[in-house]
Amino acid sequence: MRSPKGRRAADQLRRVDKQVGRSWSRVVDGLIDHGVLGRDPRGPFRVTAHPVLRPDLRLEVVERLRRAAAGSGPLEPRTAVLLSLTGPARLLEVVADEPRGQAKRRIAEATELTPVAEVVKK
Repeated sequence: MRSPKGRRAADQLRRVDKQVGRSWSRVVDGLIDHGVLGRDPRGPFRVTAHPVLRPDLRLEVVERLRRAAAGSGPLEPRTAVLLSLTGPARLLEVVADEPRGQAKRRIAEATELTPVAEVVKK
């Protein structure tokens, strides 16, 4: 498997999605069906945008990730998966205040605990 290229979070997530069976569109479609995301087509050759329609849910998830990154107890499986993706998606500054050493350790711990850990590491 090649190492991830690209610096944008979208590039990293596309590569992870390719490795785990193209589940991205199913997840996005589910979030659209539940009214969490919208669908904003931007023309025939541009990527469709998915605006957040429920910012309260976004904030809830971000706060859960911040608590997990700062904490030291066991990680809930779904939180561990999301936290493990914050590293390759370069979202450390979203889930951690300065200093970020504790958050980096927790992201590494979450990566070890998740079923997609090998893909996320690469």
